[in-house]
Amino acid sequence: MFDRALIITESPYLKQTLLGNKGVSTGELGERITSGIYLKQAVETASHIKDAKADHALWLVNLGHQQVSQMEYADAEQSFRKGSEIAKGTRRSDLVGLCLINSAGAAMIQGDLVHTREQIAAAEQVANLGEWKPFLLLTKAWLMRLEGNAKESEKILNDVMTANPQGRAKWLAEAGLGQTFAAEKRTADADRMFQKAIATSADQELWRKPASCIRWEAR
Repeated sequence: MFDRALIITESPYLKQTLLGNKGVSTGELGERITSGIYLKQAVETASHIKDAKADHALWLVNLGHQQVSQMEYADAEQSFRKGSEIAKGTRRSDLVGLCLINSAGAAMIQGDLVHTREQIAAAEQVANLGEWKPFLLLTKAWLMRLEGNAKESEKILNDVMTANPQGRAKWLAEAGLGQTFAAEKRTADADRMFQKAIATSADQELWRKPASCIRWEAR
């Protein structure tokens, strides 16, 4: 469907939308290299369209995900940084936050906790994170756990759960609590939360749905 639409469309705006969506969908099917090709084309096409700045930033976030999956961390950081800069030129402050949160996640995967703290601090200054607020808290909880502060990690994760998160945020909070309890040698509590996370993943079929933030808890 995407291929046929790409052949017949004469609209640059529609073309960048189709390329970006095809890049995302092929990535979810595990075709990471092909995904990157389409996402780069979407980024390039959107860069020439005045009304596609928000899409331009979003495709850069997805390209960053693809680059992280290929361990191209420097390229991923550049994608997230550029996405943040472009998003600042729109009214989508939530996209600015999304780029910063993903940059923090990528830095943490590499063990660069200094950059992680900087990106988290920058994201905390974003006026309206919208649906990405829980993911900022989840990233911060992960950082606390890596720094050996399991108590603070648990507090942040409990705050996330109190807000009644849905979907992937709920799953990550439950899995995060399980890891935090495991770090504290609370085996029974850890097992209970891991079982909840498994149930949430199965009930909501999260494996079928694209992720907008780096899946750091699964690593």
